[in-house]
Amino acid sequence: MKEIGRILREKHEQINVSLADARNAIKVQEECLSAIGEVDMSVFLRKSIIRVL
Repeated sequence: MKEIGRILREKHEQINVSLADARNAIKVQEECLSAIGEVDMSVFLRKSIIRVL
């Protein structure tokens, strides 16, 4: 997962696309994109738990 986050972060920096622009293009929350780039899966755990409740 760390490798995927690194690749995504490098790519969006390389093509000069902000997380907000990426979010708008692919309809994914900016918080989720940032979490993938930072390899912070706790964001997804919180969202899953909230949906279950």
